Amino acid sequence: MREVREGRDGPEDLLWPSDEARLIQPHGGQMVQTLPNDYRLARTVIAAELGPARIAELHRPFPLLDWLVIVALPSAFVGLALALGRLPLGLPWLACLVAQGFLIQALAYSVHDLFVHRRVGGKRAGYVVGVLFELPILARRTLYALYHLDHHDQMNTDVDPEEYKQDLDTRWKKVACLTLPGLFLLFARKLRSPDDPSTKIEMGPIKAPTDATLMRQLRQERLVAVGGLAVLGLATYVSWPLVVFGYVLPFVIVTPIASMCRLVLEHAESDPTNVFSCGTFYRTGLVSGPLFFWDAGDCHVVHHIYPAIPFYRMRRAVRLMRPVLVGHGARERRSFSGLLYGFFVRNERHRTLWSR
Repeated sequence: MREVREGRDGPEDLLWPSDEARLIQPHGGQMVQTLPNDYRLARTVIAAELGPARIAELHRPFPLLDWLVIVALPSAFVGLALALGRLPLGLPWLACLVAQGFLIQALAYSVHDLFVHRRVGGKRAGYVVGVLFELPILARRTLYALYHLDHHDQMNTDVDPEEYKQDLDTRWKKVACLTLPGLFLLFARKLRSPDDPSTKIEMGPIKAPTDATLMRQLRQERLVAVGGLAVLGLATYVSWPLVVFGYVLPFVIVTPIASMCRLVLEHAESDPTNVFSCGTFYRTGLVSGPLFFWDAGDCHVVHHIYPAIPFYRMRRAVRLMRPVLVGHGARERRSFSGLLYGFFVRNERHRTLWSR
């Protein structure tokens, strides 16, 4: 069956990459990168090193773990909200505030693994859960899916929907984006330099969706967002500390910081001409893994090459593929503070090979 891309040729339920079944098969031909995101080349080299059976094993789903996470994430969100609404101010309260801010981001980006690149829950249940998980960051699931898959297609090119991150060319812009207003300005490309000659690619799908199914989903998700705001307002009337301390403050104060940390750990240091070095190759640890839902640093590089590897197999995938990636140009980083210093203090440019 011909591949159908969401927002281009047809409905979302036909979107899933047509080459997923071929990921385990090394491709023939000369090992020459012809595109900035030549995933086929990377898959060829990695599959030749690891073998088709091991690649297939890394893609094997574990449905129980998927559903445990689907239940655990919102449960943790509610639990932390209750704790923040009831605990006195102090270190435990502050720890819950930080955890909730990162959890709000993790809720949204779990959609990326569970429901965009994989079909956990099927077309209906998975879709509904994905819509609900995007609500805390005020995003729509279908729009995010369209935008994100365009990013995979055009990663690190001038038409990448994440081109807006190239606007972060000064220290003050980067610091400003540690706040929610700063992020909104960044997403709207209001931080773009007046003399920037590049094409002004907006954040969102490269081509506006016209398919009837997608348009209906987008309208429904807009109504769900309005309903979510109504529920939030009612909850505020019933218990304002629960909403203000349990959701609003973490979202306004912590989530923007978490978002910028994730930005640094995705493509801040990358070589657009080398798919093996397509992102910041930071060694994910026991804390940074769950904090960013196993989708930052070295995990993010592997994800771009093999987008359907489940989060619970990502650590093993990275461990197996690290020698291949490093051998083909990935620059491993082990200091998160060093990355933050390079980005915010030395003012290293996003999506470049850093000076040191």
